[in-house]
Amino acid sequence: MAAKTFSKVKSKTHSKAKTKAVSVKKAKPKVAFALSKGFIDFKNPLPVVYQPDSEEQKGKQNLIQWIKSNKRALTDDLKEYGAVLFRGFDVSSPQDFEDVIINVDSNLKNNYLGTSPRNQVTQYAFTATELPPAYPIMQHAEMSFLDSPPKKLFFYCKKAPETFGETPITDLRKVLNEVPDFIREKFEKKKFVIPEFMTVLRIDPVFNFGEQNVGTRCFKRKIEKRWKRFLKNKTLRWNGSARIV
Repeated sequence: MAAKTFSKVKSKTHSKAKTKAVSVKKAKPKVAFALSKGFIDFKNPLPVVYQPDSEEQKGKQNLIQWIKSNKRALTDDLKEYGAVLFRGFDVSSPQDFEDVIINVDSNLKNNYLGTSPRNQVTQYAFTATELPPAYPIMQHAEMSFLDSPPKKLFFYCKKAPETFGETPITDLRKVLNEVPDFIREKFEKKKFVIPEFMTVLRIDPVFNFGEQNVGTRCFKRKIEKRWKRFLKNKTLRWNGSARIV
């Protein structure tokens, strides 16, 4: 299951995008009980993992109360590590999932504007994808083609697969630092924007990339003017698949 929060923020361009450590005063947990905090891999602390220390702590309401009492500490962890994983709690349905995450961020949205086929299962939760299991989902920045991409993403696994199945996550701050300065500066100077790039996977019937469908999606995203300019551009040809030629 997946859910998202959106935030309208103005983007700023900086000549240097290197990340640097900042000393901040972290908030200490305020709730009466403390959860076990650790990492899957200490060499790569993404995500930070919280687990119950006892059977009594596993309850959904206990997790919700812990989140309510530790909002500042949770925000600090998200900024430092990039992702937080709650593992081993009694969250057994999509509605349980929604009940928990709405306490992390009440600004949840249900107007899904992406391209992956998904089914809505609660007011704010959707299936992550309806693609067949054989299709891999490559690393990507969620809905990066929007003017205001989601500020937070939430995932929930009701039944773990027997093999593989983990959602791949990457610290894009580290990725950006690996991009040579001259390449990054060129993009910043020329203001390049690549809203969508998709390779041909022969899944057109699933994604339904017909001209009318794409036009409808562009209208919902309020970028229909870009779509109309695209149709008039004689140097490009839309072939009905997941690519532009």
